[in-house]
Amino acid sequence: MSQAGIVNTVLFPPPTVVAQALHEWLISGELPSDLAASLARVPVGFLLGSIRPHLSSTAR
Repeated sequence: MSQAGIVNTVLFPPPTVVAQALHEWLISGELPSDLAASLARVPVGFLLGSIRPHLSSTAR
């Protein structure tokens, strides 16, 4: 669809471009460290998102 001009290729690149980028990411060795950094952010975001509603409800 992106190659046909139906959607913006910046927002939705063709699968071939995505596959090529993933391949380069794997070859460069950056994937494990980038994935670890992203996965480390998940519990922090969940924790902050869980605590905030409790703080605002007790402030009333």
